[in-house]
Amino acid sequence: MATSPAREGDGRRRRGRVEVRPVVAAAAHAEADGLRRDGDRKLPLGRKARETRNRLLQAAYVQFSQTGYRGTKVGDISARAGTSLGTFYQYFHGRADVMSSLVAGAIRATLDRPHWRLSQGREGIRRLLHQYVASYEATAAFQGVWEEATHVDEVPASVRRDLGRFLTEGVEREFRRAQRAGSLGRDVDPTTLARALTAMVDRYCYLTYVFDPPSPAVPIDASVDTLEFIWAASLGQLGSETPPSGGRSATE
Repeated sequence: MATSPAREGDGRRRRGRVEVRPVVAAAAHAEADGLRRDGDRKLPLGRKARETRNRLLQAAYVQFSQTGYRGTKVGDISARAGTSLGTFYQYFHGRADVMSSLVAGAIRATLDRPHWRLSQGREGIRRLLHQYVASYEATAAFQGVWEEATHVDEVPASVRRDLGRFLTEGVEREFRRAQRAGSLGRDVDPTTLARALTAMVDRYCYLTYVFDPPSPAVPIDASVDTLEFIWAASLGQLGSETPPSGGRSATE
């Protein structure tokens, strides 16, 4: 699931007037970017400075989740963290910067996970989907803010585009590998299939856990049952099963 390659030396590329860092570079350089500004100088973070930065990130997460992206001011984050505005700007350029830094943590977690392989069968598909759905449901309030931010601010939007490409291209690569091995039909376009399946999961989670959650809430396993069924059907791993219903697993 690779993003566009970073330019050697600075790990950045440009889209129009907006400087965009590819998601892999954002994760790889997250610690290097953890600098404190002192006038015109940029200083590495010591223990206390790192604690302050983490406190600002935690405060931003809570504040964004409560008041949304447009409803959150830098002063709100600083006040919640118990710091001054000047201290905030020692660590972050602004609201979009702290939002992108929060997302970088999720990116690092994604990079640390074992790679999914289609050869792992239904168990592998289910594990992949369960990780995504469970993480999304647990952070639903922040996911709504992230969605909002990417519609009103080009910096988070750029990060989201790169993250989406990173995730989708990884699935696409696995589909191509499966085609070469003969376990996925040659008549399937792996690019379109990967985009369709990953977009479906993302939109399903947004509708179900953020935008229009039903009552009663849909359990994570019930969501995964249905998504797994659709993926398995698309990838020729369904057999004679019928669609799951009532939250029961399709394999029961």
